[in-house]
Amino acid sequence: MRASAAEPVTWPYIGGETAAARSLAAPQCRQTFCGHIHVPQLYRETESREIAGGKVPEATEFPLLAKWRWLAVLGSVGQPRDDNPDACYALLDEERDVLTYVRVRYDIRTAAQKIRAAGLPDSLALRLKMGR
Repeated sequence: MRASAAEPVTWPYIGGETAAARSLAAPQCRQTFCGHIHVPQLYRETESREIAGGKVPEATEFPLLAKWRWLAVLGSVGQPRDDNPDACYALLDEERDVLTYVRVRYDIRTAAQKIRAAGLPDSLALRLKMGR
């Protein structure tokens, strides 16, 4: 899933509980994973249909309790936009039903040089250092 499960073709970003609620309402599954949003987030829907969550701290394990539905926004391995320049991904441990967000440092200077060499806008190279 790229962005919202509610409208995957148009790629709307999930930027809060209202958008998360729309995305959680679309599929009929307990766990939904999406990307293309550049900001790692985790939301849950309780039995009473309340939505809670938001940005996640680094290297944190989250038990995905079976009584709730989950929407995991996995962050970005390129062009992060959460003020952290490190690449971000998530690991799902299905045996323990735990999701862990992981941050990894990478060679930002070389990545920026490749962006410039490809003729892409300089702003894309500059934002790597700041993560926004």
